Amino acid sequence: MTSPDYAHHFSVRNIPFGIASSAAHPKPQAATRLGNSVIFLNDCHTGGLFGVTEGLPKGVFANDTLNEFAALPSPIQRQVREAIQSTCRDGTPDASKFPSGSVEDITQVEMHMPVRVGDFADFSCSLIHGKNAGRIILNDARPPPAFFNFPLAYQGRASSVVVSGTDIERPMGQYRDKSAPMAANEPKPVVYGPSKAVDYELEFAAIIGRPLAMRQRLNAVDADAHIFGFVVLNDWSAVASDTDTMPNKLQDLRTVDDVSFPYVFEQNVTVPLKSGGVVRCNVYRPKTADPVPVLVTYGPYGKDIHYKDFIPKYSEVNPRHKSAHSAWETPDPGFWTEHGYAVVRADELGLGQSPGTLDTMSRGTTDAFVDVVEWAAEQSWSSGKVGLLGISYYAGSQWRVAARKPKGLSAIIPWEGMSDYYRDRCRHGGILSNGFIRFWWNRQVITNQYGRPGRAASNWGPDTIEGDLSEEELAANRQDQTIDNQKHHFRDEPYYASKEYDMGDIEVPLLSVGNWGGILLHLRGNVEGFTHAGSEFKYLRMITGRHDLPFYYDEEVEVQRSFLDAFLKGEDRVGWSQPGKVPPVSIVLRKGNVGFNDAEKEKAYQRREETEWPIARTQYTNYHLTPDFTLTDTPSTPIPKNKLTYRSLGTMQNSHLLQFTTPPFTHETEITGHIVAHLNISASPDPACPTVPSDIDLFLTLRYLGPDGKEVFYTGTAGDPVPLTKGWLRASLRKVNREHPKHREWLPHRDYTSRDVLSVIPGEVYAVDVEVWPTNVVVEKGGRVVLEVSSGDTQGSGIFLHDDPVDRSAEKLQGFNHLHFGPQFENYVTLPVIPPKEE
Repeated sequence: MTSPDYAHHFSVRNIPFGIASSAAHPKPQAATRLGNSVIFLNDCHTGGLFGVTEGLPKGVFANDTLNEFAALPSPIQRQVREAIQSTCRDGTPDASKFPSGSVEDITQVEMHMPVRVGDFADFSCSLIHGKNAGRIILNDARPPPAFFNFPLAYQGRASSVVVSGTDIERPMGQYRDKSAPMAANEPKPVVYGPSKAVDYELEFAAIIGRPLAMRQRLNAVDADAHIFGFVVLNDWSAVASDTDTMPNKLQDLRTVDDVSFPYVFEQNVTVPLKSGGVVRCNVYRPKTADPVPVLVTYGPYGKDIHYKDFIPKYSEVNPRHKSAHSAWETPDPGFWTEHGYAVVRADELGLGQSPGTLDTMSRGTTDAFVDVVEWAAEQSWSSGKVGLLGISYYAGSQWRVAARKPKGLSAIIPWEGMSDYYRDRCRHGGILSNGFIRFWWNRQVITNQYGRPGRAASNWGPDTIEGDLSEEELAANRQDQTIDNQKHHFRDEPYYASKEYDMGDIEVPLLSVGNWGGILLHLRGNVEGFTHAGSEFKYLRMITGRHDLPFYYDEEVEVQRSFLDAFLKGEDRVGWSQPGKVPPVSIVLRKGNVGFNDAEKEKAYQRREETEWPIARTQYTNYHLTPDFTLTDTPSTPIPKNKLTYRSLGTMQNSHLLQFTTPPFTHETEITGHIVAHLNISASPDPACPTVPSDIDLFLTLRYLGPDGKEVFYTGTAGDPVPLTKGWLRASLRKVNREHPKHREWLPHRDYTSRDVLSVIPGEVYAVDVEVWPTNVVVEKGGRVVLEVSSGDTQGSGIFLHDDPVDRSAEKLQGFNHLHFGPQFENYVTLPVIPPKEE
């Protein structure tokens, strides 16, 4: 009997198992292989080879997968292996010891998929593959930060695991047809077809034979009881490695003008990146030979789009901060160069004049920003000291960069800037905040993509100097935030996990400026960033007013300049760099009804300094909800079992809500700090609808009614009227991690991972704690506070809507929501009451 050559390094102690068939054994079944001999194990079992092995089911080897055998206790599997080993002499099987007909030559046998794969976890362990994947997906060949510690893993498609020898189908993708006849100066056309090359790995995999229950972890000490065996995988990547590159040929675009302006203006300076790409920046610097400190911004809104073209309300900006190069949410070069600073304003990758992949707020974006900071510190005109100063996007990015500790970074001022991408911006309480993302992406980001035609004609900055790109090329070179945030739901998914960082890694001096009216995007991030940063010198300053204007007020600019002078110039005229000299917290007290969007009237608000946040003397006071819609700090006798009902899926146009109101306050009371609401909720189906609800979305709003009974509105982000504050929670993500170091009773910590999802069953009552964003109000004598519980956005949401039809589908939410009362159902909101300071 002729056989193929067969050599291996395994002894007979390593018994393989598989599924095989042949002409004599047409039904696929369990088998083992010794040398070139394949032994069919069902024949062996019925022929008595395994003797009386207690617990070995009859017919277990007749199955077309090994799953049943692999799930058996390891002692049973060991007895089977030992019985097979006993048939061998010197590693060679003795055919006479096997039942007749059970042994066949390998050339007569076809191998099949040995197990039914229920789940497939793939760890990123190959450095080369990790770099390839990073280059393909993130335009960054560096491995993720955790790679050299505990590697990242993802859940792959079980159906993609096939037996060796199976033909694979090359993934379809976009690439340039290099064989197409084109003129020398024309790019090859983009075509859709099978990839020309793929990335692959040789992997070592463990088969988990004994299943794990949901949320059960496999501990190392128990591994032997669960691991059935090991296999070698040839893993080819489903992402083509021959990805398209930026089609434009890069040019040197730098120009210098040292005549037309009070400062030297360098436009389109190229900054090389460690990843191999480039970004373009404008440099504005004083006309001096002396090196100066540098203020850096890096963002998507166009370094060359003038403020007046970006938003008509530029007319309201402080005239001292208007110049030929003013730009939205960034420090004005005219002012800052006059006061001895250079300003570097960079176009983010894939935007403006910077080629590359547009992927806002990504790890690759942060990496590039770090490179720009370090580049600025090394220039001949730089003192080596770099500060970050900007609003909103130009503030939120500062936290992530500072945590990386780039060389030269000496101070940051994140002015109204979120610090937590998931919790602050994208998913409030787990609910997709799609309204603003959609508005922001379509108006302010994609309109400035590198290569987008027609920018100049639309008065949206200059056209791409290196040439326009086609729609296909533009689409191939961007990651769409509106799509990405809708597709991903949890913080442990790679999309969100890649944006995580440790706030404790921030060590540079920081001044975090938050706005009490920023209740839908940035407020929470400024407070949390200040609280958890590891900086020795860190300060929290609270303001009011429209999102963009206070940044340019004379009094606020002086705060910025004194802080930066202290840490970038060594000129500390206030005491920022002296421990204990400047109180760490400065808050504005919102007392009275001064209207909204009126900067002059808001000057009536007083400012007070504090030594810590939250304020140490806070008295966390529970205000109890009652079935008669009151809110009281003196709970009554046990309330009879009762419930209040409102419809689910409320909208701005059709609100469904409950409101609970305090009696008039008998004396002036300050409320400043974090708020949490404890509610007992349930859902029930609507008999008129075919679906049964499987989740509950909670929208909470805190409002203030003045002594005249009218609601007091405050200035929101866009100058719109907003209430005191808001909070949200998706009930299926109600799980609180009380062991987390950030958890507080007045600020519940949620991980929002896929492992934290809890079921919501109609009729079941669930106790939930809802985080409500921090606030301040001085409740006047006769004033009242209102807690609003709703099933959707209500007044004060503006463009920050949560109305995505997929995320908030009728299929999972349609029906009725209930708030339960009774002896075992206590509902209250905890308000941070601040007593006067002791003299």
